[in-house]
Amino acid sequence: MRRTMLLAVLALACGTASAAGTDRLDVSMSFQWSDELADSDPLFQRQFAISHQVTHVTGVDSTITTTHDMAREMQRSRTAQMPILIGPSHVISSGLKNGYELIGQLRGAPEVAVLVGPHGMKSVDEARGKRLLLPGEDGLVTYLILGEFQSRGIDPKKYFSEVKYVRFDQAALHGLEIGAADVAGVSNEVLRAWEKTNVGAEPPARLIESQPVPARAIAIRSDLPQKVKDSLKKGFLQPDRNSPLVEAWGSDMVMPAEKSQFGYLGSLGHHTPVSIAGATVVKAREVRDLMARGAILYDTRIPVEYDEEHIVGARHLPYTERSRKDPEFEAAADHFDLAGLPQNKSTPIIFQCNGPECWKSYKATVAAVRAGYKNVYWFRGGYPEWRIAGYPLESSKSTQTALK
Repeated sequence: MRRTMLLAVLALACGTASAAGTDRLDVSMSFQWSDELADSDPLFQRQFAISHQVTHVTGVDSTITTTHDMAREMQRSRTAQMPILIGPSHVISSGLKNGYELIGQLRGAPEVAVLVGPHGMKSVDEARGKRLLLPGEDGLVTYLILGEFQSRGIDPKKYFSEVKYVRFDQAALHGLEIGAADVAGVSNEVLRAWEKTNVGAEPPARLIESQPVPARAIAIRSDLPQKVKDSLKKGFLQPDRNSPLVEAWGSDMVMPAEKSQFGYLGSLGHHTPVSIAGATVVKAREVRDLMARGAILYDTRIPVEYDEEHIVGARHLPYTERSRKDPEFEAAADHFDLAGLPQNKSTPIIFQCNGPECWKSYKATVAAVRAGYKNVYWFRGGYPEWRIAGYPLESSKSTQTALK
């Protein structure tokens, strides 16, 4: 309750950055742990030193919000909604593909995800038909494990008899211990801690290990003024001795990192299929031309994203997603108001959301095709592609100036 109230207060206090990003430099920081674990994490306890550091080096007001909602944070990383992101490396990797640039990685051991099974299990082949337990549906360990599955051509829904999720790594490992699961995904750090605590016990079998990636990192929006970006980079990587950052954590809280360290993560993205039977995939320029000829563009994102910024002329028709991100998704679990589409099923209609890793527009397109619409287009690149192309955007508050 204490944590929930704190987050609510922070959210109310936090304003939205302008398009130029200079009147506020707010920070979004995401955590993967339970409330109890996060409350004891030094980064959470001293989080306000980060926003104080931003103001200290730039002179611009800054507030910080924290969240455990990884799905929401991934959405923010694709829309460049926040000037500064701090979070697990899959969030930062997504941001680097969608308008952010890297400052550095946070101090700490690299993250390695491990798929474990009972002692004696020799390979993932022996896990076929078994029960899988993963920590946090949108967390870094699960992202890495699912990405490794994808690289091996493994569809978890078909390969395992069941796939379940728990809140954090320790619970997944415990589920394996008590027989609630046959295989589980955990971080290497948690697994090593278990091995140290259970000296002499037969260790779980390591079936798959991901490549090491930075556990947490920090990135800033690429469209910030160069002077502001330079100040932030120096302020985090070379902070002065009397700065809020050094007083809270010392001078090495943020360490240099290279974009190449996130390339592996980028290759593991859980992307939508590249085509949909009965629909035409289009690029930003084609969308612009289709709209000029009368096609209707539907933005299927959540209301807060649409209100923040959307393609000029796009109509809001949200796709409420509860089904898995899978081509064989269960449409009955979702909600999409087909009544919001034109009665004339020959009308050209286009669907978009937050790019290739966003499934809302994919599912909306499939729904329209199944409903009998004849001229359906899927703008797979969505909002990020349109923004990067420099085409006009608007918000519910003000219209942004077209860049091209």
